[in-house]
Amino acid sequence: MNEHPLERAIRADLDWVLTAPSLLAPHPTLWSGDALQNEPRRPFSAEQLASLSRARRGKLGRYFEALVAYLFLASTGFRVLAQNRSIVADKRTLGELDLLVQDLATGQIIHLELALKFYLWVPGQRQAVWIGSGLHDFMADKVQRLYQHQLRLPELARARQCWPSDLPYPTEHRLWMPGRLYVPESSQALGVPYTHFMDTPFQLNNQALVSSWSEHGSCAHRSTRSICKADWLMGEPPVSLLAPEPTHQLPAQFIRPESTVPVYVLPPNWQNDATSAIQQHKNLHD
Repeated sequence: MNEHPLERAIRADLDWVLTAPSLLAPHPTLWSGDALQNEPRRPFSAEQLASLSRARRGKLGRYFEALVAYLFLASTGFRVLAQNRSIVADKRTLGELDLLVQDLATGQIIHLELALKFYLWVPGQRQAVWIGSGLHDFMADKVQRLYQHQLRLPELARARQCWPSDLPYPTEHRLWMPGRLYVPESSQALGVPYTHFMDTPFQLNNQALVSSWSEHGSCAHRSTRSICKADWLMGEPPVSLLAPEPTHQLPAQFIRPESTVPVYVLPPNWQNDATSAIQQHKNLHD
């Protein structure tokens, strides 16, 4: 029986999750899909397919979390102990535990934080700056938050005596952070200054997936098709069953007919606005 196009798309997304390089250079704290690569592939149950299909239509970060959870739930080597579990101290949420899993071969309890991110390089800065297209999400801040708070959530909870009594305490803390980096279209490569994230052991991965960005009105958006959010993972044209995002909504990602590498098309004067946002960010942190 031929596989449904949407089912094929979800399987392709799962393959991407397993193989996409981290945005951060190799480090013992980082997790990749290697441990799940050799798991047998089974047909989706009707419930699994429906759940992943719903997630694919929602926010991209939640879809990534749903894909990762599926990989662990379908695994023969791991057992999922908790997923998206809120940790509450004195009636206030201390944070959310993305995943807690047990490695059945070793017995290790692994706390796993998940972050799918897309960052753009803003040239002309004394130090390399990576920022989200909305100009609020700075990669350096995100990495520090992940390292200083999210990965330490069990430790913080134990110190506050609010670690859930029904969960074992983790023996490992790992971060899974794939995504894609974007450089100005004229750059065509990741040739940007060395980036180290202060107060963390992490560095930018020079093997990360790289594409290009361009402001609306340049040649980048001509002869392109808009791709829907879920297809940002693969960077391929949209699944026929899913309506692509309207091309007039910016920022958005587009694909050229002859390519599978997405182009991030941004509003006019985005770089000037980004430069202003960076200066404001520096003023707040000086």
